[in-house]
Amino acid sequence: MREFITIALLCFSLAGFAQTEENVEKNDQKINELNKRLDNLLGTSKSISGDSVEFKLDLLFKQIQSLKSEMHSLFNSIDDIKANGVTSSASDQAKLDKMNVKFEEIEAGEYYVVLASRKSKERAESYVARYEHTQKLRVVQNMKGSWFHVIIDQAQDMRSAIETASAIREKDVKDAWWVTGKKLKGV
Repeated sequence: MREFITIALLCFSLAGFAQTEENVEKNDQKINELNKRLDNLLGTSKSISGDSVEFKLDLLFKQIQSLKSEMHSLFNSIDDIKANGVTSSASDQAKLDKMNVKFEEIEAGEYYVVLASRKSKERAESYVARYEHTQKLRVVQNMKGSWFHVIIDQAQDMRSAIETASAIREKDVKDAWWVTGKKLKGV
């Protein structure tokens, strides 16, 4: 029986040794693959001249040279414009005049300061009744007909409406805003 146990232990040892030898061979193969990869990386990095800092500095220097040449070109263009002036066609001037007229219309249009907006006319009128003693207010409706706005009953130009709304927000009505009269019914 002793011989049988000895033979069994010897078989287990050989089987264990065979598995360990197989694992060692697999590990050797993996190490060889990693060494080959490392050799490839080292080989390709040798083809880049200089270190990475030197390489980046060269790229930066090239970009600076490119920017300098573009700036020089722009300065030449500016000098040409100063010497010869800017020419524009009659159609360009007409478009410019039309835009200026529109800007003037926008700035000089009628604008109103809105103090409150309510869904029902009754609620808007009750707001007017409460605060009308401080200034003349009026209820109007937006063009969609979905809101009733309580406005200061005095049209203003755009700049004045902006300044008035800002002053009112600072003083007492935190959500005051301004709107063009074109977006209101009954103005």
